Amino acid sequence: NYLCILLNTGNEQFDLSMMVPTETFNFAWSIITADFNNDNHLDISMVNYLDNNIAVMFGNNDGTFGTQMIYKTGILGSSRYLITGDFDNDGQLDLVINNYVGRSINILFGSQNGTFLNQITFTVGGVPLSIAKGDFNNDKKLDLVVTFQRQAFLSILLNNCNFGRREFIMEEKTHLSIE
Repeated sequence: NYLCILLNTGNEQFDLSMMVPTETFNFAWSIITADFNNDNHLDISMVNYLDNNIAVMFGNNDGTFGTQMIYKTGILGSSRYLITGDFDNDGQLDLVINNYVGRSINILFGSQNGTFLNQITFTVGGVPLSIAKGDFNNDKKLDLVVTFQRQAFLSILLNNCNFGRREFIMEEKTHLSIE
């Protein structure tokens, strides 16, 4: 139950800088890095598969990190993948996770100080395995694409967030085939 920080020594080697106890995390599945609190220091976020939470730790810019903040995501034993991006176009990074058991995805919207106070859930109609982001309809807003377990289709959720409204519209499922 530790997060190991390995710092690049510059000579094709990495040194163990520190081992951060992950406290409530007993099965971290996915980890990402970004500057969540706008201080120009790299921060870490992890999703815990067995518990229903996400941890965020702010970087101190010296290879160490502050105390983890925990955010509940809803369904136990279901969250595996985590991505980040500014989905509501407010200049702050948001977090998106899949809810494997709940057949949904959750978006946690970020604030200027790096906290994630507002959360919305979108039912996606299947068991979501993987999520990715991109501007699929060229409207300068990050959309989401979701793949599903044992199903030959993916879903695209078009971003319709405007002026405080946080909304995504699910396009028809795109069926995949091998010809």
